[in-house]
Amino acid sequence: MKAFIKQWVVFVPLLLMVTVLFDSHIVKPDEFGNLLTGESTYGDLPFHMGQIAQMAYGHLYPPQYPLYAQAPLVYPYFINLLSVFWAWAGLSLRNSILMPGIFFSALMMVTLYLFNQRVSRNRQASVLAVYLFFLNGGLGFYYFFKDVVLPGHLFDFLSHPSPFADYSHLFIENIQWCNFLTRILVPERSVLLGIPMGVFILYLLFLRKRKPDRPLDKSLFSAAILAGLLPLSHTHTFLVLAFLIPFLAIFEIKRDGWRGWLWRWFVFGSVVLVIALPQLGLILSHLGDSSTFVRFHLGWMSKPGFWQLGLFWWKNSGLLIPLTVLALIFGKLPSFLKKLVAFSLIILVAVNLYLFQPFDWDNIKFLFWFSIFADLAIAFWLTQLWQKGNVLRRFLIAIVLFTLVASSIISFYREIQIKHWLFSAEDVRLGSWVRNNTPQDAIFLTGFTHNSFVSNLAGRRILMGYQGSLWVHGIKYGEREKDVKEIYSGDGQTLSLLKKYSISYVLVGPSERQDLKANIDYFLRNFYLVCESENYQIFAVPAYLQ
Repeated sequence: MKAFIKQWVVFVPLLLMVTVLFDSHIVKPDEFGNLLTGESTYGDLPFHMGQIAQMAYGHLYPPQYPLYAQAPLVYPYFINLLSVFWAWAGLSLRNSILMPGIFFSALMMVTLYLFNQRVSRNRQASVLAVYLFFLNGGLGFYYFFKDVVLPGHLFDFLSHPSPFADYSHLFIENIQWCNFLTRILVPERSVLLGIPMGVFILYLLFLRKRKPDRPLDKSLFSAAILAGLLPLSHTHTFLVLAFLIPFLAIFEIKRDGWRGWLWRWFVFGSVVLVIALPQLGLILSHLGDSSTFVRFHLGWMSKPGFWQLGLFWWKNSGLLIPLTVLALIFGKLPSFLKKLVAFSLIILVAVNLYLFQPFDWDNIKFLFWFSIFADLAIAFWLTQLWQKGNVLRRFLIAIVLFTLVASSIISFYREIQIKHWLFSAEDVRLGSWVRNNTPQDAIFLTGFTHNSFVSNLAGRRILMGYQGSLWVHGIKYGEREKDVKEIYSGDGQTLSLLKKYSISYVLVGPSERQDLKANIDYFLRNFYLVCESENYQIFAVPAYLQ
């Protein structure tokens, strides 16, 4: 028991940081019944809540896009499906997101540590690599000292950090590679499944001992099943492994022989494809009907020019890339780790040559895997230098480690202090009313908001939500946007458009009145007012128009 505690207690601080973030960010109620979130989750959390509520309360599976009714959901939603099971078991919507989030975050730490340990055979390096991955950050700390500390604003930041920028994601300096813990782990929920699955697949295929005369074993089939589930668990991990696994498999030809090697990987690929093809078909059908996803583009999000490219990566990653190259050359890395680091550099090159989705920033999801392998190489090398070093060398190593994690500590402190109002108490009451008093397959007409109590709290479909979210996912919304405006205007096309989209209810609230100039008199004259609150009115559309 003592050995177990000694092995894992080192991760308690990191787990506490994760728990604080999830608790403060997942629709935490205040004393007035409003639901609050943090800055990093304000945009993405409603999208995930919409998926979960749609399946848990609307009983719609496969799910549709929460902000665009009748469009299939091609986002990797399996982590949210797990939250649905928790909701069906009786947990609140908040706890059905919170509990799996903390659990899979802990699982990510465990799988990364065990993977690192098996690759490096160095416990200190394995632990350090996990911390470097979660607490990554570029040179934002430099700008923090320049903008906040030196001018004498540190007390202002500590007492009220909201007006200050997130220095791990500093737009004014084009620092885009933000901290994983504060800006990715909670809002980008698919990584909670994708990274542990990817790490475990690599372990099963390449690190677990097997007999050379048995190319097929349980580990191979287990890895194939997990890999087959990756497209809708974490698409970016699936794409990374689609190239990494063949790259690593090439080095096994000599051990297995040509025939055994071909048979082993033919069986693996066949099982993966059988499971993955339906998911890939859904994804590819969406790509063919949306804006361009894969396109050539130099430098990811840097400004044009070689100098600007170098400056961009220096600001975004600091010493990470130089240290990775130095560790590869001088670090005496284990053979398998050298291969992983070499592949990680290929990922870095690919990110600098192509954009793989409409939203440029989403290339960051490939950099997670660069970071996993690079951090282990750096941790392995620095641990060696530390063990052999004198006081001066250890002091320099401490400075290097400080530069790698300082921005994340600043970001974490700021993130846990900031609260955003996501849903009012009125929204919560109306969400409950909609859930209990409207058919599960009802479609609501609402304004172009990203946080709708109809979708996020009641699990009912909305015709169209926030345009920015739709663009990020490559959905062409122009015609529907025009039609929504026509309906709210109450002109001659309103009735035919309601029938076209099978609208069941029309919501009129602050957004609809202010942004869409909703014709209230028209709806009062022609439709049934079935629910009214201080700020909202819900109108039922007659059955003959649905």
